[in-house]
Amino acid sequence: MAVAELSVTRLAIPVLAPRPVDPARIHGPLPEVPLYYEVLDNVGLFLRYFGTTLAVAVLVLEAVTRVRRRPRGPAALGPIVLATLLAGVAAAAVVNAVIYPGPTTSFVLQTAWAAAITGVVVGAIVRRHDLGVTAGLVVLAVPLLVHYHAVFSAQVLVSEDELLDGPLLDRAERWGLHALVVAALLTPYCFSPRPVVRALLNVAPIGVALLVGGIAAVLVRREYGAALKLAGLGTGIDLSPGVPSDDMALYLLALSTLAWTLTACTLAESEARRQVGMGLGLVVLGGYGFVWPLHFLLGVAGLVVIAGAAPRLRDEEHGAIRPRTPPIEDAVWQGWVAQLVTALRRGAGDDASSVNAVTVRGEHDTATTVIVADLGGVPTKLRLQRYAGALVSIDLVCGRELPESARPVWTLYALPESARDAHPEPAPAGPVVKVDDLAFAARFRARGDGAALRDALDEPLRARCAAVLDGWLACWPGTSVRYRVYPGVGAPMDHPVPVSDLALRHDGAIDRTLAVLDVVGAVARRALAAAPSADEPPPRVLDPATARPSPGPGRGGDQAFTGRARPARARAIDPGWVAATMRACQPGFAASSPPPSSPSSPAAVRRRVLPRQRPR
Repeated sequence: MAVAELSVTRLAIPVLAPRPVDPARIHGPLPEVPLYYEVLDNVGLFLRYFGTTLAVAVLVLEAVTRVRRRPRGPAALGPIVLATLLAGVAAAAVVNAVIYPGPTTSFVLQTAWAAAITGVVVGAIVRRHDLGVTAGLVVLAVPLLVHYHAVFSAQVLVSEDELLDGPLLDRAERWGLHALVVAALLTPYCFSPRPVVRALLNVAPIGVALLVGGIAAVLVRREYGAALKLAGLGTGIDLSPGVPSDDMALYLLALSTLAWTLTACTLAESEARRQVGMGLGLVVLGGYGFVWPLHFLLGVAGLVVIAGAAPRLRDEEHGAIRPRTPPIEDAVWQGWVAQLVTALRRGAGDDASSVNAVTVRGEHDTATTVIVADLGGVPTKLRLQRYAGALVSIDLVCGRELPESARPVWTLYALPESARDAHPEPAPAGPVVKVDDLAFAARFRARGDGAALRDALDEPLRARCAAVLDGWLACWPGTSVRYRVYPGVGAPMDHPVPVSDLALRHDGAIDRTLAVLDVVGAVARRALAAAPSADEPPPRVLDPATARPSPGPGRGGDQAFTGRARPARARAIDPGWVAATMRACQPGFAASSPPPSSPSSPAAVRRRVLPRQRPR
């Protein structure tokens, strides 16, 4: 819709407009407006109003979502303030679109617009999801706020005579143009897909950048006046006819750089990175002319889209990079999985039938092993994702599986040993929580609701978490507990899965994996007993019967299993299941393998493997 509005309203209608005529020189009736132009003008008017309606709906929906998913306590102030600003700019745009805007209503719209932009940028700085995206939001906001500075000064600080005779307008226009050029030149450093080397080696973005820059250079060389007119109509940038050649070359370089960034983000494998490109495109389509409420709304909507994609960037792009662990043979892996399933079934006792495992093969040599269990009345799913035989990620869900965008009530993030290779962080949960436990505070960074965190983790459980867990742990009291770790990425490679032993010795123990299951299960039993938050969205729960193949890391693999939930069994937890599973890990048991007829034997597990999907 924004592209159509730009093409029709800002470019086609002014360029194809009939030449004005002087009534004094015409004898007889005035010439009629051509039918094609009248139709085109009506289409352009419809596009402006319809585009404004869509932009208002997007901002209002974003405001409602932020209010519904706000955390509890003082941390809820930030989302509420930002939702109010987004709703305010949407309301001001509606007023200016419905009635004929005057100086007061226009100034109110621009003030609400600047406040919303500032709120989005400040919120991104406070949350600190991705450094590049945060810096990019600041860079994009600077030229927009420079424009508002000129409007504010003209409306409040100076008189009309000083405005017309003084240098305010020329200075604001010059500063805004310089800020736009700097922002365009910095977009690759802020928004390009990661890893940057892979994006630079992609031929398509380079070809598009050279094509756009070449066409613009030829147009400036052959039709200088037409090029300046198109720049003014399409982007709102008013270039004087006497632009120095050095400055024009810099403008063309900025245009080519922006084209490269948009193309690279559009072709990225990560869905969040493509969303960043979409937001950047909305900001570009909004332009710098600001003659209609839609142009204001596109800038705000673009920044909101970019900020909304930031929490998922590191998670998705870390999952799409080369694994950090050595490959494991399929037979060795299935044998280790069978050993783990057998131990869990022995620990479950009478409820052994609730433990099931399946390995799903996807595209690009990916495979996902999922172990579903009902341990102690808590539905549990352990998902282990591999790429080319190498273990990439471990995901453990106790309770109901929520969407990736669901905001947890509290989170624990295991601090990595080196900041150069940091582990991906969980979804934002609020401000940092100070815990009166030196060993625990040195091991984890806790965020969110401090009261809920202290209710779920007593002192013995905090000590067990500090001794066993890496990666991050997120909690939605009364609903779900999620644990995730990426081996070798800011976390030990051999914990909780003995990757090195499986890759080199073709054998590995399961005691560390059972220890993690024990600790996370203990946290889940305490957290799921609490009252669920009324602000959480309706959860989605897994069902092994409706499992679908996982597309693998970086391609939506976290949503591989959805469906109806297995009802939790209303029985007390067996306090001896942990001890039984630990006894199953003794060398005598590990040396013995299940009989071929056992449903958990390696042969049986391999028979349950789904056939490999054909690449698309």
